[in-house]
Amino acid sequence: MRMMKRTRTPTPELVLIMDFDVTITKNDLAYELLDHFGGPDLRKIENEIREGKITLREGIKRELGNLEVSPKELVEFTKKHAILDNGAHEVFQWAQKEKIPTYIISDGIFQYIEVVLGHMLKLPLTESLSSEDWKVFVIANKFQWSEKFERRVSHVIFPNPPCEHGCANCKPYWVNRIKKEHHNSVFIFIGDGYTDRLVAPLVDVILARKGEFLEQFLKNKRINHITYKKLKETLEFIQINHINP
Repeated sequence: MRMMKRTRTPTPELVLIMDFDVTITKNDLAYELLDHFGGPDLRKIENEIREGKITLREGIKRELGNLEVSPKELVEFTKKHAILDNGAHEVFQWAQKEKIPTYIISDGIFQYIEVVLGHMLKLPLTESLSSEDWKVFVIANKFQWSEKFERRVSHVIFPNPPCEHGCANCKPYWVNRIKKEHHNSVFIFIGDGYTDRLVAPLVDVILARKGEFLEQFLKNKRINHITYKKLKETLEFIQINHINP
């Protein structure tokens, strides 16, 4: 009688996808930056976005039209005002040690995210989806400064073409691209905000910050999710439930 070979099912790879503002940081740096350096129409534009009168992409274009901040001022402001969430260090240390593919998709601004992750947390960063060494992939909107005026942001560079949702940086677009890079994987998303809701149907596990928009949206839609208060709780959840490589 011939013995049949038993084939081992490969262990799924864990892929970590995160928002930035009010996820890795406690505060919303994008809003604080605009509030400090922007023009008087900020509140009006924010209300128009919330009411659906304009898209997020159009709103960001208009908000930046009144922004006066130099690259140096942006760096100094970020270092002074960025408040890391409790557990940010631990999450990235664990991801780096275990070589967990880690992606940051944000509707914020790349330049201040780079300050927090690259300079404050000393993490290796990349803008390439495929990287041989462990690095944190960051995709976000970028400031383009005026050549004539040092403190004038001339326009914003969006990382993807306009989408059906009106996003500035379309998170479903990037999540779908990430999924093509990783087969037989478990995709975990950690977030809090309005645009994060679009990621919910695309991932296996979603962790939503308590008291923020995403948590309430998921509750209303009866979508399975895990609620957390501090970022360190997300790592504890992953480890306790053995969602591990």
